[in-house]
Amino acid sequence: MPKNVLFLGLFLLASSIAWSTPASATCPVPNTLTNGQPSDATQVMGNFNALGNCSTSTTGSPTSGNLTVFSGSNSITGGNLTGDVTTSGSAATTLAPSGVSPGSYVNSNITIDAKGRITAAANGTGGGVPSGTSFPSVPSTNDRFYRSDRNIEYFYDGTRWLSTQIFQVFFPQYSGGTTATNDIEFQPVPYRGTYSLYLLDGHFESYITPAGTWTLSIDRVDSANSHVAITSRSTSSDTANVWTEAAFTLNAVLDSSARLLDTRVIKSSGSTIYFAAVLNYRLVG
Repeated sequence: MPKNVLFLGLFLLASSIAWSTPASATCPVPNTLTNGQPSDATQVMGNFNALGNCSTSTTGSPTSGNLTVFSGSNSITGGNLTGDVTTSGSAATTLAPSGVSPGSYVNSNITIDAKGRITAAANGTGGGVPSGTSFPSVPSTNDRFYRSDRNIEYFYDGTRWLSTQIFQVFFPQYSGGTTATNDIEFQPVPYRGTYSLYLLDGHFESYITPAGTWTLSIDRVDSANSHVAITSRSTSSDTANVWTEAAFTLNAVLDSSARLLDTRVIKSSGSTIYFAAVLNYRLVG
């Protein structure tokens, strides 16, 4: 064996021994060589053969494009990732859903796990009122939102967005005695052609003299001038010559087919009636 080859082999072998310890060596050699001792070609070749025997061949033929994994100590096959990131027959990965509903949240309360993922989200109540030109897509009951394009603040009642401000329609006093039916039509402001109205409540006030029976109603009127009563009452049990107030509750949406509102008084018997009404409502977002 040429001396330069032998010297190189001894240097590499000595280096591997110096950098490895019995506790960490994964490929042990049979002979220990000491610096300065006469070289023994048999021992050197024995160590080289031991290193060569550490190599391992594997078997298996994974499909092209698949991830390759060990199926045994000397065999490989195609496999997939499992857990938060998965694969299915290719190298394309899929991120597991976090369980949070997609959408925008108002003053959100969130939960983040140890891996930095958002695992829970809900609308909060703290902080200022959020604003924008469209409502949040996942609202919670009593959320508030300011529509900057309308200059109106709304709250979510669990079904719809309603203005926080309550508006009022006052139907002026009417007096009559001989006509069987009388109407006082009124267009709410803001006009319902721009906003839908959510009718809340109100009250009638009436005074009859002498005793008699009148039917009092608030009607919605459509484009064909058809009347549909929203609420009504009869004065049949009212005391004559006394102002009587009767409250009512509606909680109903005035839909787009309603052109305006109308108070209607219909006489059945009696002489003269004095009548007024008040209606409270919110704007529908």
